[in-house]
Amino acid sequence: MNRIYTSLCLLFLLTSYQGNAQDNYQGSFRGKKPYGTHIQFDENGQAALTVQYSGRGIIESVKLRGESTQREFHFPQPFDSIEWKLIKKGLWINEEADDEILVQKFPKKAIVRCHYAGYLLNGQSFDNSFVRTLPLQGKLGRFVPGFSLGIWNIPAGEVRVIKIAPKLAYKNRRVGIIPPHATLIYFIYRMD
Repeated sequence: MNRIYTSLCLLFLLTSYQGNAQDNYQGSFRGKKPYGTHIQFDENGQAALTVQYSGRGIIESVKLRGESTQREFHFPQPFDSIEWKLIKKGLWINEEADDEILVQKFPKKAIVRCHYAGYLLNGQSFDNSFVRTLPLQGKLGRFVPGFSLGIWNIPAGEVRVIKIAPKLAYKNRRVGIIPPHATLIYFIYRMD
């Protein structure tokens, strides 16, 4: 009985949370790849986040709209075309500025909230919170080290791409469709 009550409470929380913001995915899925345009609306019905996907299902651009600001981020295709900047051995971030200062450590108890899309080097998508419309929130120490350090180097309100070598990701473990020894690419919008 306790499990049923807990499950019902969790279901209620998830559906009520998603009900606060509308979602309008105007693209389609080819297998598990999104393509086209994905739009998330705020509580007032205004477009707050627009993600444009290529025909291969890889993010091409992200537009953020706030009350007084509008920002747009474009990403070259394929991943090889991205100019990478080394954070530490096995972890890179797309280069934004020459004078950008990157940190080597992250506070394990810091709580972050972000949207992300994860890809293998061949372009296969393995996870996408933009499409689920439910951002990831949690303590940095709970994620793989490369993801935690990568997101800590992204200022709030920015969209960046990180590349994580296997030693800072899942190493020799298979996780879902992620094969052992996989290098991972994440497009991340750090919300706060």
